[in-house]
Amino acid sequence: MRRKSIKYKIADLVKIQSGIHPNLLTLGPGTYFKYIQIRDFDENISLNYRKPKLIKLKDYKENIVLKENDILVAARGDRFFAYLYKKSEDEYFSIASSSFFILRIFDEQLIIPEYLTAFLNSKSIQRKIKEYSRGTHIKAITREPLSMLKIDVPPISEQESIVKKLNILYKYKNLILKKAELENQLYESLIHQLINNIINDGRKEN
Repeated sequence: MRRKSIKYKIADLVKIQSGIHPNLLTLGPGTYFKYIQIRDFDENISLNYRKPKLIKLKDYKENIVLKENDILVAARGDRFFAYLYKKSEDEYFSIASSSFFILRIFDEQLIIPEYLTAFLNSKSIQRKIKEYSRGTHIKAITREPLSMLKIDVPPISEQESIVKKLNILYKYKNLILKKAELENQLYESLIHQLINNIINDGRKEN
């Protein structure tokens, strides 16, 4: 018999902690870290691993270092996206700025990080988060409303199936965007060539 989805509050599924402000870091001779900020992400929520700045810490607490499958949630700005952290292929560990909340799942046998990330990025949840945000010029969300958000949690097998389907759709979307980008580049190139031909023809007549 198929088990139905069960509703949970975010606070029942994850530990929520804030990223760290650079003023609270002890800089000096020591270990290099990548300091991840909102500006390091593009419009498709892709992190450019070459972009975050390097900082050198003399002293630090282990809990500020990002772990595999931590979920970063933007806490301020015009979009409150979620990003599933994977350690980059280089030798550096990473730290999230204070513009993020860090969500660390209690039990991945109950909910997988890919599913939670997709749920947080869904239009309905993004709309709710924006409703809870406050601020005149720069919108921000606090930990309490984020922790109280409710999420439907189906069985693990169904979560994995949903994530698999979403990944296929994301790849299809990226192909469409890439095709549109290439077509736009061709369009711009043709216009540039046409204008150059007109200019060159005008010079010949003179």
